[in-house]
Amino acid sequence: MAYGFGHLRLHRIWAGRRSDHHFMPQVVMRAAGLRPEATLRQLFRTRGCWHDVTTYATVAPEWKSRATPRVLAILDGAAHLDRV
Repeated sequence: MAYGFGHLRLHRIWAGRRSDHHFMPQVVMRAAGLRPEATLRQLFRTRGCWHDVTTYATVAPEWKSRATPRVLAILDGAAHLDRV
């Protein structure tokens, strides 16, 4: 997230989660600072079953306001990554 908002200068980062992946909301999405936005019903079909996908996202100002000082240091050092 810090790399995306820092080095890549993204404004918005989003991800999708299939309805049958039960641990992703707590473990991955929320830990990354993403919030649920919408559910795309029966978006795709695998193994004979239709799956909903919930989208999660955050925008740079919102995410930065919740970031820890250690993570913000990554953002501050983003300019130095261009030299690597």
